[in-house]
Amino acid sequence: MLEEKPRDHFVQINAKVLLSERELLNSKARGAQMNTSQFVRKLIADANVHVHLDIAGQLRELNAWANRINSNLNMLAKIGNIFKDQTDADLIIHNLTLIRESVMGTLDAGKIGGENLVLKHRKRRKPKSQRRKDAGVPT
Repeated sequence: MLEEKPRDHFVQINAKVLLSERELLNSKARGAQMNTSQFVRKLIADANVHVHLDIAGQLRELNAWANRINSNLNMLAKIGNIFKDQTDADLIIHNLTLIRESVMGTLDAGKIGGENLVLKHRKRRKPKSQRRKDAGVPT
């Protein structure tokens, strides 16, 4: 047995608006030579709603995560530089290099914001004693 679709019929809707908004609605309906119900139905039928996504909140959250990751990476790099003579430091530096390559690959793939991001890294300076030795300064 086929089910019949219910026919359209009028139902009442309620909306809370300011008194000034109701007066404006009534005024516009009268100007269009319609009653308020006809005017609202016409607005509903012809309306195009544009949705603007709130990406600002998402960007703030992503930025916070990036800052946390950056902080952790900086701690690892500092430990690696302090204990660079020990074998664990080689492992830390190796892992940091892998993480950097992964992040750079992600940035290259995503082209965040439609722009190419350039990450600069400093060249590591030689220890002061080595610079003096290279310059021929007696120690």
